[in-house]
Amino acid sequence: YNTSSFVSSLENRQGLKIACLEEIALNYNWIGKKEINEAIKFYTEKLGWSQGNAYFTKYSVINNAFDLPEETPHHLSMTCVGRDVNNEVDEYPEGTTERPFTLGLLPPGIAMVSYTVTDLDGLDIDFFSPPQILEHEPYNGRRVAACLGNAGELVELIELYRGLNDH
Repeated sequence: YNTSSFVSSLENRQGLKIACLEEIALNYNWIGKKEINEAIKFYTEKLGWSQGNAYFTKYSVINNAFDLPEETPHHLSMTCVGRDVNNEVDEYPEGTTERPFTLGLLPPGIAMVSYTVTDLDGLDIDFFSPPQILEHEPYNGRRVAACLGNAGELVELIELYRGLNDH
């Protein structure tokens, strides 16, 4: 089963792109090895998303990057809000190196992601930039906040509804 075909089918059916930050970072050798469960835990416990299906399947991008046999399987899962897949979370094989970075600075590679949420006040997150209304494009009166993800990346959270008619 070809994982990239599966993801492509989901994207085409939903009309949305699935963020696979790990795959992008892997292609540029920017990744750091993080346990798949830690990444999923961040999205499920902090953002209240659910874990989607989990797979143990061959993944050509990872196999090619690590010069592994084509049939080598890897764990991958997704995080979802309802039926919408927000991102794909992959686990990398032994030999993956940690991304070095200076404490207090952004890690190299994928350093920022943005997600929409329905209620910033309902999240169990330590925001370094608390919720505030931003009038300019692309926010158009929505509330926005930011926190750090489990790999040190900036996570921008944009509230979908509150703020549009509240000010």
